[in-house]
Amino acid sequence: DFLLNYGSQTKIEVTAKSYRTNENLRGYSPNIRKCYFDGEKKLEFFKTYAESHCILECRANLLLKTCGCVLFWMPRSKTTRVCRLTDIKCLGKKKGIMREEDRLTCRCLPSCHDIRYKFVTSSIVVDPKFFNVDRNE
Repeated sequence: DFLLNYGSQTKIEVTAKSYRTNENLRGYSPNIRKCYFDGEKKLEFFKTYAESHCILECRANLLLKTCGCVLFWMPRSKTTRVCRLTDIKCLGKKKGIMREEDRLTCRCLPSCHDIRYKFVTSSIVVDPKFFNVDRNE
């Protein structure tokens, strides 16, 4: 997420890196090669596997198991309860980044064929008079 403010100039640099694991390694366990090929790990709410999908689904399942509900933006079935303000105490214990032991439980590995993006932002405040904009139009 990026928050861009009026009166500033923001530069966003995006770098993509492609990863392709040789198909000859398919015979090895995902734990040894440290990735999943297509079709090796099925997710309940996503058609295609991605590490981010796995982590999101896992977070939702852990939250459901712990608090009996999931956040409104998380994947869920029609019968899964969405968390309310009354669940705030339980949610406070589970907020933030997934713990390492949760990652191990979920076995979320990168995809063997993946593109990863790196974002770098920089921003400077610019004096509004340099925008040369008439606010009365």
